[in-house]
Amino acid sequence: MENKPIVEKVAEQWKVVAAILGVVLLAVGGVGLWNELGAKREREATNLLFEAQTAARKAVSEKKFEEAERAYQPLLEKFKGTRAAYEAELQMGDLWMDAGNFEKANGHYQSASSMTSDSFSRLLANYSLGVAKESEGKYSEAIASYSAALDAQGSDFIRPEILMAQARCYEALKDVKRAIEIYKTVQEKYSSRAYYSGAASAYEKQLSAGAQ
Repeated sequence: MENKPIVEKVAEQWKVVAAILGVVLLAVGGVGLWNELGAKREREATNLLFEAQTAARKAVSEKKFEEAERAYQPLLEKFKGTRAAYEAELQMGDLWMDAGNFEKANGHYQSASSMTSDSFSRLLANYSLGVAKESEGKYSEAIASYSAALDAQGSDFIRPEILMAQARCYEALKDVKRAIEIYKTVQEKYSSRAYYSGAASAYEKQLSAGAQ
């Protein structure tokens, strides 16, 4: 496949999957989050996150991405290590993904991944980091980030999506054999999930035909 269509497809899939992960993240971490919010510091950090989000949305609507990023700085400086700071890093990564600046998105997702001990939160950060690195063309690094996401507890429901992403990266690296192996794995293990098994079958046949 050509590189440009891959990047476009990755960006489209990322928005859908990230939204799903965000909902699940709230559901899984809801109790712990509200326990954290019992502390004064966490309440203040969350209030500041809301203010930052409001300012950032306005800046993004005007295509002022640097200004949007600056809106989060008071939170990161004053409440480093809070749940709100983790959410801020994810949101800054998302805004730079939308802006097409994958290098900056990488930095924020990496920060989010390193500042949480919660397995599912790391899943979200590492998956997003993998997408950003893949979009930037750093396929080997993307594969590593996707592997970290696969290792996270709670990754079962999104495992075929991550495997497909890894296969894309191997394909981009011209490692056709490994890409085909992963596509076959998706077909075998997720035959009941037609979207993934069907896509994996089509990609595998395309690669197999080209390898002959």
